[in-house]
Amino acid sequence: DFSRVINVIRILDQQRITEGEQRREEMQKAVQGDTCASAYPPAAVTERLQQHAAHVENQTRLRAGADSSDKADPGSGTGNTRDM
Repeated sequence: DFSRVINVIRILDQQRITEGEQRREEMQKAVQGDTCASAYPPAAVTERLQQHAAHVENQTRLRAGADSSDKADPGSGTGNTRDM
């Protein structure tokens, strides 16, 4: 039963890969003669996209760390506190 599930997952993954390759080929053919589509974007656009990707990656890490940090050190936050 488990091996059938793994086999189905492999088949679906291969289909996804094949469909992705076909889409890429179709897009390449569609923009083949388009000079705008084949031109590189301005450096400022590339830099901004890289900044955005880094920001999203950092936010993802922070969210993942927020869940695990409380579990990693159960005694955190119970240190010395002073009443005023």
